Amino acid sequence: MTDLSEQDLASVVSCYRIKLKAALEDKDRLLMHFAVPQSVYAVKEVTAVSDFAGGASKESGELLRVAVLVAGANLATDSSWLAQLKPRSDKLSIDPARKDELEEAFDLTLRSDRIVWRAGQALIVCSGERLDELLIALTYFSYFAAQVARIEGELGRGWPALREHMTLNHQIEGKDLAMQAAVNEKTLWATNLRADFAAVEPFVDAVPNYMPASAKRMVQELVNHTELVGRLRAVDDQLEVFEDTYELANDRLLEFRYYRGEFILETIIILVLLIEIGFMAAEFFW
Repeated sequence: MTDLSEQDLASVVSCYRIKLKAALEDKDRLLMHFAVPQSVYAVKEVTAVSDFAGGASKESGELLRVAVLVAGANLATDSSWLAQLKPRSDKLSIDPARKDELEEAFDLTLRSDRIVWRAGQALIVCSGERLDELLIALTYFSYFAAQVARIEGELGRGWPALREHMTLNHQIEGKDLAMQAAVNEKTLWATNLRADFAAVEPFVDAVPNYMPASAKRMVQELVNHTELVGRLRAVDDQLEVFEDTYELANDRLLEFRYYRGEFILETIIILVLLIEIGFMAAEFFW
């Protein structure tokens, strides 16, 4: 990771850590409450500028680290800040299973404000009176961008199993019943992802009106810039494939299990009848 120079660090006005917590404490400075897909609180903590280069820690529930520069600060294209925030080449993989690991980044100017963002880190060049609005917008956007990337990544990792289970849609054999537990687990997994998608989509598709108007416009710009809405449409199509495949696989496995159970029962009944007929014949002839 690129080391920030003394000059870079000296130009920072303030630095914040945005963390997600399941419950609030008295000392917490609440930014916003997210009720979907589960209830979490985004709180703001002041942190040392030197910590900015450390990146976000998923273990601590950290969503974002934000460094703030004064408006008009010179941020040249060869700055260590920009090198710090641009995606690393080893993350550029066209692998759907790694979608939630890919490091998207953008450099966006909104009115007189500049935002340089990468998942987990952001740099803001703005005037002090607009800082709170930008923090709200970045927190909202970063949270839902992370949720979309998580769902994309889970779906990406689900394709190999889907390919294997698709054969159950066409022909079932006795040995396939051993896959019933795995198919049930995947069916529940797909249902949970659909629930997460349904909870997240409205807040990406349309930013709530109760958000401050300027922050709402910023979120809409960020969503448009990263094409989050289009990505959600692709997720919707993929979820439909998973749901249809596993629903049909479950139905066919249950039908085959029922058929086999009925066949075994009928076979036993026929054998019992044959045995009774045999005894009756024996009594008649002997």
